[in-house]
Amino acid sequence: MIELSDEILASRASAGDEAAARTLYERYGPTLLHRAARSLGPRVRRRVGESDVVQETWLTAFVRLEGFVDRGPGSFRAWLANILRNKLHDEVRDHVIAQRRSVRREQSHAGSLPEERVASERSSPSQHAMKAERRQGLRAAIDSLPTPYALLLRLVHVEGLSIVDSAHRLGRTANSTCKLYGRALERLTEVLGPRGGE
Repeated sequence: MIELSDEILASRASAGDEAAARTLYERYGPTLLHRAARSLGPRVRRRVGESDVVQETWLTAFVRLEGFVDRGPGSFRAWLANILRNKLHDEVRDHVIAQRRSVRREQSHAGSLPEERVASERSSPSQHAMKAERRQGLRAAIDSLPTPYALLLRLVHVEGLSIVDSAHRLGRTANSTCKLYGRALERLTEVLGPRGGE
């Protein structure tokens, strides 16, 4: 059996061929995980796992698949690697920003007594209650969405499935599932309102 090129598979996946999308995912999944793990380093991986970065890479790739231009053998691999590189850059940048905030926080506590530092770092019962209330509000917001949106968000964010696996579970193509995921996030943002990001 002749193995189809990445570029042919990408064209078929863009047209809605779920098997082609799954083949690409299986072909490059391990390589992307290895590259992400090597690039992130142990400190960044404490905040975000390489599998999260790879899932974001696939999500972006499948959403943009219609815009992929076949420039010959190896062009899909280079295109996918570029998306991964951008995602890794974003994660490292966010980690550096978080580190700077952490250092500033430590400096602001430097002159305080140890018991004051512990008290400020420990969540109060009211803070726990507020977090629980926000989680409950988020669950209620997801439940209020149309069933396809709510189901997909639960598959990805509760069960931890990839977009491709979620597509298989829903009986949809990976490409259409990526688009559905984008619409679901947009609708969820609208439901949550301006304070939803908190």
